[in-house]
Amino acid sequence: MGKETEKILQLLNYWQAFTRQNEGDIFSFAKWLTKIAEEQEQKVENDSSRDSPSQKYIHHTYSIDDQLTLLWGRLIRYTHLWSRKALQNLHINSVEEYGLLKSVQLLKKARKSELIKFSLLESTTCFEMIKRLEKAGYLRETVDTLDKRSRLVSLTAKGKKTIVDADLQMKKLSNLLMGDLDEVQKHELLEMLRQLNVFHENLYQADKNASLDDMLNQKQR
Repeated sequence: MGKETEKILQLLNYWQAFTRQNEGDIFSFAKWLTKIAEEQEQKVENDSSRDSPSQKYIHHTYSIDDQLTLLWGRLIRYTHLWSRKALQNLHINSVEEYGLLKSVQLLKKARKSELIKFSLLESTTCFEMIKRLEKAGYLRETVDTLDKRSRLVSLTAKGKKTIVDADLQMKKLSNLLMGDLDEVQKHELLEMLRQLNVFHENLYQADKNASLDDMLNQKQR
């Protein structure tokens, strides 16, 4: 995608955000866009004046790819920290356990192999989580009527109620994780994350056990 195309798509995203909030003409849009630009410029100035030591360190020391990786890692860590607060009263130990319960909810009844693939968990980790969540009364296993050798995992009534409560907490977590991004920035972030998700999902489906070098070679093709 060329730079001009990216600019046009960005402008369209701004237009969509504007029309969701206003009914003005193109001149009103221009004034609105100018205001947005001024607010973002002011925000950058304010943020730069109060950068934390880690932000300054990351900014001044590494290449842009390294900065993105370091910041991504920190955001993952923040997600884990805040998710514990969100789930602490539901007896769900981690966001991964929530993800596993959510996977079972979406798949209705699932084989363990399907849950491993769907939740992106290692097999041992997935089996241990299923065992704990069964013991807690959130999951149950039944014999697959189509294949007596297999067992299906599904939610119990207690598990279904817990997922409803957990979903409410995770909505609060999502709100917190988005920080002070405006609607335009959220849409831009969503498109970038969708693109990255497709890229990594293709790698995972092709061979999740491939070496890092092999994955990089696949990326360059």
